[in-house]
Amino acid sequence: MRFAILTLMVLGLASQPSFADSGSSGGGIDVGPGGGSLTVGLTVSFNGAPGVAAGSSSAQRPYKILSFPLYDHSITAQGLCANPAGFQGLGWNWDITVISNSTGLIVSHRIDCIALHDPDAPGPPPATAAPPQPPTIGEIWQTAGIPNPALGVSPADEGVTGLDTWVWTNGPDTIAINAAFNGWIVTGIATRTDYAFDGGDGQLRSSAIGGSLTQPAFTYVFETKGERTLRIASRWTATLTMSGPGLPPTPTSIGTATLTTGASYPIVEIRSILTR
Repeated sequence: MRFAILTLMVLGLASQPSFADSGSSGGGIDVGPGGGSLTVGLTVSFNGAPGVAAGSSSAQRPYKILSFPLYDHSITAQGLCANPAGFQGLGWNWDITVISNSTGLIVSHRIDCIALHDPDAPGPPPATAAPPQPPTIGEIWQTAGIPNPALGVSPADEGVTGLDTWVWTNGPDTIAINAAFNGWIVTGIATRTDYAFDGGDGQLRSSAIGGSLTQPAFTYVFETKGERTLRIASRWTATLTMSGPGLPPTPTSIGTATLTTGASYPIVEIRSILTR
């Protein structure tokens, strides 16, 4: 039997990851007593539990911003300040408080003079004057540009029941993150922790290395013929520092991210006939 290398990619996953979640339950790696499944795309998790799609509205932010005035804005003579950030005019002192979404604790706070648009009519600045909220953990992972793992399989064209199918993958071990989001700066290193493979039965297998054609990371024996969906995933963590309005450079956790590549793979059955 001839073995060859085949890199299988689906859903347009070439050199850049797809950030759309194709799952119906939020995506991510779901590992439980009965095994698990891999969802194609990039999913993120704050604490390693099953995650959500990077673009999901429920993707959590590492921090949130609370802004409130230090003075009663109904009293025009009270609390006016000069804005030191190049603003020529008047403003009001606001307390800018940064709170960790993972612990609920106040990380830092500072006093900002938020400019008034009309110095002749002192009053609270509009809501748009408040500092922008930090990016979500999904947005941070997206900027890392981590490529989807390649899926190598042998035999290349189709598997055979009862015989080993070899599976391997490749990709970077680390990726530098250096991104800016509306005044928020995120820098650090993303590190691949392992690879995971699903041969179509929902049972996840993991490997610390990607392997190769001659030394595959996974071997799999199909018991029945038919069409299977193979999925390979790379799983990532990151060590980051974030800074922004009211937040000095602070070590920040953005949990884990999973990038998955899948492909359809036919399995055939070969029977031998004894003759005399």
